[in-house]
Amino acid sequence: MLRRLSFPGALVAALVISALPAPAAAGTPTELDADALWVWSWEGSGSLTDFTVAAGFERVYLYAQGGFGPHVRAAIADLGAAGVAVEALGGERRWATVRRGGMIGFVRSARRYQRRAPADARLAGVHVDVEPYALRAWDRHPRRVRREYLAALRAARRAAGPLPLAADIPFWFDGIRLGGMSLAAAAIRATDAVTVMAYRDSADRVIDLAEREVRIAGRHGSRATVGVETGDHDPPSITFFEEGRAALAAALAAIDARLGARPGYGGTAVHHYGSLAGLKP
Repeated sequence: MLRRLSFPGALVAALVISALPAPAAAGTPTELDADALWVWSWEGSGSLTDFTVAAGFERVYLYAQGGFGPHVRAAIADLGAAGVAVEALGGERRWATVRRGGMIGFVRSARRYQRRAPADARLAGVHVDVEPYALRAWDRHPRRVRREYLAALRAARRAAGPLPLAADIPFWFDGIRLGGMSLAAAAIRATDAVTVMAYRDSADRVIDLAEREVRIAGRHGSRATVGVETGDHDPPSITFFEEGRAALAAALAAIDARLGARPGYGGTAVHHYGSLAGLKP
């Protein structure tokens, strides 16, 4: 199917990704014209913060699904002290269906953390990566799974209370109709913001994939951040792994220049810290 060919690099489960080893100590990165960075794993909070600030990121999606223990709390505090906003990140494909309670539990844990956190170590929001298209039921019972996915996002939004809720969505959601709107529009309406996984290796191709979601977000008074990939994936056309850091920086600047004036544009995001830290110049 075209869907699978157009998006083969989708995350399958946050737990798998979070188990990847943290990157080795990285050199000073090229400053990137980007706003957000996915962080699934890291070693010391100091090195993470130094890297994030040197690269010019203003926001981090920080993996916290395992709980808000000392490791996570230290990273939130260090990033916050450096002026970097932190969204608590978690995700699991079955959160869309049979494991919805797991997502609600994660969101509630973020709220509990927020109530107890000092003013300089608070979260900017909650960020969920739910990819129901990785479920076998997505093809077997598509309408049911899509409805359950949207219901799960709405339940998470209610559970988040005063914390903004953002979700990752693939670019091709704008081509799926559900009721009187696209699945992309429905996901945008169910959350406070989305990050569009527009994984291609040139600015023009990324813009072509993401601009519809940006336009939809603008109509709904929301924002859509445009995400790009840096990991070693097949096919290579979905990632900047081969092109390197300088090409990535140039592409991000071009995306920002083209979309920056759009009402629904929320900036750019890079997936992810582990691969970006080791990206060739």
